Amino acid sequence: MKEPEAHTNSPLQLRAEQDAQFAEEMWRFRHPEEGGEKLTLEAILVEVPLRYGIVVQSLDTLSRFYRWLKVRRDFQQKRDFVAQFKQELAKDPEISEEEIERAGRVMFLADSVAEKNPKVFATMHRLGSDTKAARQRDKQLAQKDAEIAQKDELLKQAERRVAVLEKKAAFADAVKKAAENSTGGITAEQMAEIERKLKLL
Repeated sequence: MKEPEAHTNSPLQLRAEQDAQFAEEMWRFRHPEEGGEKLTLEAILVEVPLRYGIVVQSLDTLSRFYRWLKVRRDFQQKRDFVAQFKQELAKDPEISEEEIERAGRVMFLADSVAEKNPKVFATMHRLGSDTKAARQRDKQLAQKDAEIAQKDELLKQAERRVAVLEKKAAFADAVKKAAENSTGGITAEQMAEIERKLKLL
């Protein structure tokens, strides 16, 4: 599928890009539904200003527009087909999102090779490479996030251990001071209660 030499400032092309109904009507002039009348380029050259107020400069301009419109419709149909194909693949839980994206790119690439369109092939290959690189970056970032989360959890655990040890030390100091100040000393029952409380900390 050869890229047509359409002008980006063509009024027909601009209107077709903005108005899907206009694009469809223009297509039907040359490709009518069953039973419809196919118009010649000369007839369309007269019809377009009357219907849409767009003055087309020449038959060559109109011809280039129709070549561009065909490529555009073909691309849209293939894109829609690939989207449906990917939706069907997504129903299978054993197929990963990465495999679905790869299958979609392969379909586009295979089609562009079959139609001998190196420009589309190169574009899709570049997009595929960019997507792969982006996925690798996302994976690396996810791994780093997981590592940071793990370190944060270890730090929180260490802080909790330190807090418990500080409480135990403070409690032990309080018990020691109480024992030093007591004339009768600490009974076995009191010592058992102290040890029980220490274990609860």
